[in-house]
Amino acid sequence: MKIIIGRIGIGVIALFLTLQSCRDKQNNSTLEIVIRGTYAGRPLVFAPGVSYTYFDGSNITFTRSEFFISDIQLIDQNSHSLPVNGVYLCELQNHHISVSKAEEGYKIRIPVNYTGTFKGIRIGLGLPSDLNNSKPSDYQSTNILSDGEHYWAGWNSYVFSKTEGQLSNSNKNVLFAYHTGFNEAFITKEILKPITLLPDQTGSINIEFDHERLFGTSADYTNIYENNIVHNGIDFMIKFMNQFKNAFY
Repeated sequence: MKIIIGRIGIGVIALFLTLQSCRDKQNNSTLEIVIRGTYAGRPLVFAPGVSYTYFDGSNITFTRSEFFISDIQLIDQNSHSLPVNGVYLCELQNHHISVSKAEEGYKIRIPVNYTGTFKGIRIGLGLPSDLNNSKPSDYQSTNILSDGEHYWAGWNSYVFSKTEGQLSNSNKNVLFAYHTGFNEAFITKEILKPITLLPDQTGSINIEFDHERLFGTSADYTNIYENNIVHNGIDFMIKFMNQFKNAFY
């Protein structure tokens, strides 16, 4: 009897492990977030001679557009949030070097343990306070947060975003640099576009990031000529990050 029970026990365990293995395999998929930088509907290209028309008629060019994405969550059909691990630094200036590359989009691929059809995604722009209150020395060199280039030691904050370029007209020419940070400036964006994740396959969501919207609207836009460098004005940073949020859709 003991031998029979032993064999049954082994069989049950083997069956459980097989089912568990199948379940785990079925739940493995890849979430692909595709970010396409644009300016007023045109592909955003970081290249000499490529300019766009600012709200006041000036020519605007971009040399840098980078930002942290964190606190990613999938939104299921019942509007429940499912966490997706990882912090990602998106550097559009290193990717959007031609129209074709900009149209292709900057791609973030994340292994996830979810399958099914989801209503959309929620992303954090910047870093939540638990991460922003840390510092580069807290991390291994392989972690993106170990890079001191994206940290303000004087303000004990990471740099959430860097938007840099040049604005010019027939009378003026200024370089601009808008850098954001601080816990108060962290913001989340919900994008409701269906995402289907299948076992061992990649499911994508396409997000447009309109850099014209970064600076406001035709009725209320940033006067870059008067305020071309912002590093520590918290009120402006909060306003800018709200415009940042509105630029993603």
